[in-house]
Amino acid sequence: MVEDSRVKLDFVFMAACHSEFAAKIFLGAGVGHVIGINHEKSVEENSILTFTKTFYNKLWKEKSKICQCFNAAKLAVEISHGSQ
Repeated sequence: MVEDSRVKLDFVFMAACHSEFAAKIFLGAGVGHVIGINHEKSVEENSILTFTKTFYNKLWKEKSKICQCFNAAKLAVEISHGSQ
């Protein structure tokens, strides 16, 4: 990987189970928002798809802030698939 100090990531989205460790590395590197999955949890594929669709629809179509997208996506998963 080539380091380029001109590039600043605003957020990283990892649709992978047990990605908390990697999320902490991104946060430590200065990324503003990181979405990962708790290291103790596995998430069903359908839940990840629901989360991802909702998150990116809110982000791109509605131009919502990242935190609003996250909360809406989390709620969509809870409604569609129960608490994960």
